[in-house]
This record gives sequence, C-alpha cells and structure tokens, in this order.
Amino acid sequence: MINLIKAVVLSGLFAILTSCGPYSSEARRMDAAFKQACLVYGEGENDTLLFIPELDKASAYYASKKQYDKAALSALYHGYAEMDYDKAEAMEAFSNAEWYGLLVNDSLTMARAQYQMGRMLYKDRIEKEASKALHNAIIYFKGHDEEKALAENLMACCQMLLQQFDSTAYYLNLSLEDARRSQSSKAMQKALNNYAILHHLQGEYNKAISCLRLIHPENEQQRLLKHLNLGDAFAASGELDSASYYYHIVEKKLYDIMVKDETKIAIIGSLSSFAESQGNYRKALEYRKEHERCNGDLRDKREKKSTYYVQQKYDYERLQREMNDRVIQKKRIIVMLVLALVVILIITLLLYHRYIQKQLREVELNNILLQFMEQNTELLNKDAEQEWEKLEMVQQLKAFQKERVKAMQTLEVLLKDRKNSIALNDLKNQLFGERDHWTVMLEFINKAYPGLYDGIKTKYPMLNELELKVVLLSNFKLSRADEAAILGVSTSVLDKVRGRVRRVKSLDF
Repeated sequence: MINLIKAVVLSGLFAILTSCGPYSSEARRMDAAFKQACLVYGEGENDTLLFIPELDKASAYYASKKQYDKAALSALYHGYAEMDYDKAEAMEAFSNAEWYGLLVNDSLTMARAQYQMGRMLYKDRIEKEASKALHNAIIYFKGHDEEKALAENLMACCQMLLQQFDSTAYYLNLSLEDARRSQSSKAMQKALNNYAILHHLQGEYNKAISCLRLIHPENEQQRLLKHLNLGDAFAASGELDSASYYYHIVEKKLYDIMVKDETKIAIIGSLSSFAESQGNYRKALEYRKEHERCNGDLRDKREKKSTYYVQQKYDYERLQREMNDRVIQKKRIIVMLVLALVVILIITLLLYHRYIQKQLREVELNNILLQFMEQNTELLNKDAEQEWEKLEMVQQLKAFQKERVKAMQTLEVLLKDRKNSIALNDLKNQLFGERDHWTVMLEFINKAYPGLYDGIKTKYPMLNELELKVVLLSNFKLSRADEAAILGVSTSVLDKVRGRVRRVKSLDF
C-alpha cells in the first residue's frame, strides 16, 4: 500500500514536470518553421521580407534529434533569410548546412551552401576565399548543370577580379557548356555577358560586341541591359555613333521599364559618363545628380528592409515573452490541480485499502462456501456412479432379453420340427403361454431393440406383413431353413419373398 502511494505521488510529480517542460510544443514549432521555410526557399533564395519564427533554432534542434537531412536544409534556408541582413550569421548557417549535408551525403545542399558563401565573399571582394568556396560548389554540383553553370560563371568573375584572364576564359567556357546542356537561358546570358566584359578588359571590343549580339533577351529588362552593354562596348571602341544609338534607346526606355534599383543606377552612371565624354556637361551633371538620388533611395530601401526585418524579429520575441508569461500562469494552475489530484488519489487509495480488507473477509467466507460446494460435488459424483450402475443393469437386462428372443426363435423352430413334443411343449408354455408366438417374440424384440420393427414399417410402407417379418428377421443372422420355419413357409416361398424385399430396398436406395 505504501509503495502504491509513492508511485502515485511520483507520477503526479512527473506530470507536473512534463507540463512545465518545453518538449511538448518544441517539435511542432520546429516542424512549422521548417515547412514554412521549404515553401519560401525551396526553389532557392528570394527577396521575401517574411520573417520565419524559430528557423534559426530549427537546424540545431534537428541535429540534436540526429535528423541531419532536415538540419542541413534548415541551416541552408536560415542562411538565405539572413544573407542580406546579418552576413556573419548567414555564413555560419551556410557552414552548418555544408557540415550536416556531409553527414547525410547531401551533395546538392553542400553545393548550394558553398555557392552562397562564395557569393558573399565575392561581394565583399575577398576573391581568393570566394574562389575556394566556388571550386567546392562546382564539384558538388555534379549532375545539376544549370546551378553548376552559374557557379562556374561566378568563379570566372572572381578570376577576372584577380586578373587571371586565362582562368576566366576557362571557367566561362565551362559555364557556356553546362548552360547549353541544361538549356538555361539565364546561365547562358550571364556567361556571354561576362565573356563580353573579359574581351572589353582585354581591349578586344569587336569580340565583346559579338558576344553581346549572341544574347537573346527574354524580356524588356534584359533587352535594356543588352543595349546598355552594347553602348558601353561601342563607346570604348570609339564608335560613338553606334554608342549614341544604343544609349539613346536605353535613355528612352529607362523610365518605361521596371528594372532593379541596382540596374537603374548602373544605367544612369553609364549615361552620365557618356554625356561627359561628349562634352555635354549639363546633361552629365543631371545624370550624376540622378545617380546620387537613386543611390540614396536604394540605401533608404535597404535600411527600411533591414529595419522591417529586425522589427519582425523584435515583435516575435515580444510576442514570445507574452506567450511565455501566459504559459507560466497556466503551468502554475496545472501544478495546483495536479497537487490537488494527488491528495484526492491518496485519500481514494486509503478508502480503497479499507475496501480491500472487507473483500478479504468475503474471500474467506467464499472459501468456506467453496468447501461445501466441493463436498456437494463429491455427493453428485456418487449419484453419478449409482446411475452408471443402473445403466449397466439395464444393459444386462437387454442382453438377457436378447438371449430370450434367441431362445424363442430356437423354440419356434423346434416346434415346427415336432420332435420330442413333451419337452418342447413345456418350453413353449414357459416362454409363450397361451399367447401368439409372434406377438410375444415381437414384444421382446422391441424391448431388446427399441424401435427396430416400427422403423422398418416406416421405411418400407409398401411391404406386406410377411415381407416386413423377413426384413426384421434378417437382422438376427438366422439360417434360411430356420427363418422359413419361424415364418411357417417353405424355403422356396422365403426365397421369393427375399427377392421382392431386395428389389424394394434397391429401389429405395
């Protein structure tokens, strides 16, 4: 009883600790964060401003559960989310994604993490470290030609900044080859554009223009960039009329087409430089002012974007604190309820203990009653033995009756034979008296074989009385002569009757 009370108390304490622990909802929060990140970043990075709560904790959570595939993807998506706001945190996330991807042999996740680290290092002008990361990405991207082409293109950009022009051409050729294999127009345009820049840097302006002419834009924004690059190439080669033609197209469509802010700033800078080279200083100054204004707007947008993202984080943390306070209040209520439940259980167990004592007394009385029942069973067994003895006596009586039937049949045969008539008459009087012999014999047959004769009459209603007697006597293994003597017919008559009986039986069968 004491051990049971201890067990109840311990289970109550365990329930309190479980209700106070974070484990019941942590798995759901992590899964929700992971699924949301898959929807947002499953196709790669994007410019969404959506803050995903708990995504920064999901990778470590799944790693602690040894679900390294989810840990790798969670870290990769967290890096996507932070790369425009917190570069250090993004680099750490991509590094974790690579490590967890290595544990589960997820080469694609490893490649994407290395590629993003290479991009961030490239933007920070750390070309050598960027080249190392991109080299690993190119190796891991085996079988994913489009992404591999983009990594090779970025690798060429790093080599270009390092002024390793031979390596630049080598990686651009690889990028073009993989872009053609994957039929990626995006990768193809990037590679051709960078090839044009390479030729531009090397003073091969005609080759640069040829590369640009191979680009087939898919939208107005890409067409505008192509015209800008052609204008820059013609301006550098000294063909000012052609340069002026393309710059005029760009200038005309600049405010009619939706382009990225960075692209717009680059276009205005090129137009300002071209106007200045033509001696049109007023127009160059106007473009310069517009260039500075667009730069200021871009900084403001980035600051607002960062502020909005940080505000989302702050709002979530504040909401989380409020929720935690509510959870703590609920936990206190749960603790009080559990303690009250433990007290009620203890009282209930004490009452149950008293009830058990009463039950034990009832069990003792039941044992006494069981003894009486066993004695009664013995008496019933004795009665059964007596019934068995009676049954044996009945069987013996039946056997006697059967023997008497045989004696009657034998007597009947002897009477028909008419030898030793005095002794036969005495035996006849003893067995039959003054009654009909067949009637007496039939009574004993019915006693020894109950229902035999009635069954024969029911089964063969088409037989006459003599035929029924033949069927009945066929059950006693009599000889042909004895059976004829009992029936009081000749053996030839008996044979005819037997033949008819056999035909009726065969028809019945």
